[in-house]
Amino acid sequence: MDEKKKIRSALSIFILSGISVYLGNLGLEKALSLGNPWYQVGAYILLAGFGLALFGIYMPFRMASRWGLPYAFWPKNKNPLHVIFFLALWFVLMNYDNLTIIRMIGLNWSTFFGHLTQTLLIQVVYYPLFAMLLFPAFRKRYGLWWSLFINGVLFTVYHTLFPAIFPEIVHSYAAGYLFITFIAYILLYIWSESLILVMIVHLFSNAILLASKGVIYDSETSPIAIPLLLTVGTLAGMIYGLLRQKDTPINHPDFWISINLKD
Repeated sequence: MDEKKKIRSALSIFILSGISVYLGNLGLEKALSLGNPWYQVGAYILLAGFGLALFGIYMPFRMASRWGLPYAFWPKNKNPLHVIFFLALWFVLMNYDNLTIIRMIGLNWSTFFGHLTQTLLIQVVYYPLFAMLLFPAFRKRYGLWWSLFINGVLFTVYHTLFPAIFPEIVHSYAAGYLFITFIAYILLYIWSESLILVMIVHLFSNAILLASKGVIYDSETSPIAIPLLLTVGTLAGMIYGLLRQKDTPINHPDFWISINLKD
C-alpha cells in the first residue's frame, strides 16, 4: 500500500473512532435525560466498544503492525535507565506546582485514583491512534514538522467529541495548550523510543493537571471498569509487542531522535 492510501486509511479509522465516540456521547446525553438504562448501555457500547476499543486501539495496533510503521515500546538505542531518569525529572518539573496545589486542597489518594481512572477513558487512545498510526503514516510523506502540526490539530479536535462525559475538557481547555502538549509528548516519544513510559507520564500528568484546576471526576462519570479494561488491554498489547520486538533491532532508525543523555 502506498503512502497516500495509508494516510487515507488512517484518517478513515480516526473518523470512524470520532463518529462512534461522538454518537456515543449523544446517546449518553439522551439516556440521562430519559433515565433509560438501555440507552446508556447502548451508548457505552458505541463509545467504548466501537469508538475506543475497536477503532481507537485494536485497529491502530493491527494496521501499524501490518504496514510496518515505526513504533517502539521500550528503548533499544538508549539506556532505559537514562530514559526513565529523564522522564521522571520531566514529570516532577512539569507537575511540581500542580502537585503542590493538590496537596494544599487536601485531595486524598482514593479520590485521586478514582479521578485518574476516569480520565483514562479519553486518554487511552492517544498512543495507539495517534503515535502508532496517524503520526507515522503522515510523517513519511510530509516530514516531521508538518506531521506534528496536522496530528496536533486532529488531537485537539478529538477532545471536543466527549461533551457528555467530559464537558469541562470541551469548554475549559485551550486549543493551543492541547496542540502544544501533543507536540511535546510526541517529541518525547520519538526521543525516548518508549510508548509505554511516555504514555504513563502523560496519563498521570493530565490527571494531576485537571485535579489542580479543580476538575475532579468520580465514578459517576463512567463505569470504572470501562477505562480500566481499556487501559489494561492497551498496556497488555504493548507489553506483548515489546516481547515480540525484544530480539529485533528498532525499525526505521531515521524515525527516532538520536540524542543521548550521556553525550
